[in-house]
Amino acid sequence: MDSLKNGVYFITGAYGVGKTSLCDKLKEILSVPYFSASELISVRNNEIYGASKAVKNKVENQNILKKAIEQKLLKYPIILLNGHTAIFKKDRTVDLLPIQAFHCFHLRAIILLETTPDILLKHLEGRDNIIYSTGEISALIDAENQQCQILSAELKIPLLRHIMQYDDTDYLSITAQLQEGNL
Repeated sequence: MDSLKNGVYFITGAYGVGKTSLCDKLKEILSVPYFSASELISVRNNEIYGASKAVKNKVENQNILKKAIEQKLLKYPIILLNGHTAIFKKDRTVDLLPIQAFHCFHLRAIILLETTPDILLKHLEGRDNIIYSTGEISALIDAENQQCQILSAELKIPLLRHIMQYDDTDYLSITAQLQEGNL
């Protein structure tokens, strides 16, 4: 893809927003490899991230992810990375991932996928069989949003906030932004 610059295009958003589905489509259209941050981490630390999403050591995980990204970039100059800037602790309070860790991820742009808490609640109940409260999900959405704004400002990279429609317009809109060199 000529309009894309070398580095990592970070696709983020709350659990259940549609990151994986969107990345699968973008990978196909753009011919750019896509990786899940949680999968890159779990391959190296042998943690399995199930429906609970709980992690043992977020700082160590970010170090593992940094090394995995660097290895992927040696093989692929441009990658899509699906991940989070905020997660839930076991007690379902929001846990912010350290912004400083993202400074080493070679990010070119952040694509923040957004939707309403009600839609996320339905997705998560259907996918993970977990019922979250509206307050819990709203707090996670707000944290992802704030973290992405801080990260974009600190790294001086574009932040595209995309409200998911859950149809072809999602990947068409983001693809157009990428192809036009806006990100």
